[in-house]
Amino acid sequence: FGDSSSSSGWPVETLRRRDTMADYDGDLEHMHGKLGLKADGTPGYKLAAKPQPPYDMAKELKANGFFKRLSDSISLDRPVQDARHKLCSTVFYDLADLPQTSVVFVFYNEVMSTLLRSVHSVLNRTPPELLEEIILVDDASTKPWLGQQLEDYIKLLPKVRLVRLPVRSGLVKARLKGAEEARAETFVILDSHIEVQPGWLEPMMWRISKNRNTVVMPQIDSTNPETFGFSDGGIGCTLGFLWNLVEHGIDTQPQDEARRSSRIDPIRSPAMAGGLFAVNRAFFWELGGYDTEFGFWGTENLEFSFRIWQC
Repeated sequence: FGDSSSSSGWPVETLRRRDTMADYDGDLEHMHGKLGLKADGTPGYKLAAKPQPPYDMAKELKANGFFKRLSDSISLDRPVQDARHKLCSTVFYDLADLPQTSVVFVFYNEVMSTLLRSVHSVLNRTPPELLEEIILVDDASTKPWLGQQLEDYIKLLPKVRLVRLPVRSGLVKARLKGAEEARAETFVILDSHIEVQPGWLEPMMWRISKNRNTVVMPQIDSTNPETFGFSDGGIGCTLGFLWNLVEHGIDTQPQDEARRSSRIDPIRSPAMAGGLFAVNRAFFWELGGYDTEFGFWGTENLEFSFRIWQC
């Protein structure tokens, strides 16, 4: 996204295979080790009992948009499906050539289980060499579990720090705070109720390493809000926009498809998703960052998309 250079697919022949199984003791689902354990080895977060039917699903979904009681019963370290194209598993990256990143989660009154599962998934499936830190930006939440309970738990996690805004400032200003706090060469914005799949970060960092003026967004698949099951598809890699300034998915344009030599080559997109993207930190600020007059969700990603193309 935002790259007007000629096609540059993944150069598999130039990438050096990396023995990740040896590096991570054969456990690619726990790249930062076992998480959330207290000194006595017991979990710092207690799962709730699985809810039993019958359910009033409309009532269950009303407050959060998903089945909170079910989420509270699901492991923070649960396995996820690998929905990547089969060619993705044939590409190996020399991590020494990739930039490090700061992962930023912004939240307001997020459910504790979904927030922590998001953090665990990043720690579990991100090579330590690439992850500088995870920054949690709290936009003045009021839920009690996001107070001392959250602070106590993140002490049990590596590389995680919490930044609290003194007053509710809105999504855009909270993300700006995360960008200001980021220490790594790049930063990644993620929603606070996601789970990353295997190999999620390396291709985005590789793309930025080849052109620092590229802003990269991942394929965003779906999680069923009632069952928490996974499904392919969701927000695709090509986004356009409507005249009311809301992004929406569009088909990959023929001229952009013609630039690709492989099914796993990156795809140009006219617009970006606001909630999940990776960017070189210096380039973000050279473009002026987000417009500080934006407050809550919507439009800021399109305005930033236009600046990426024009600047």
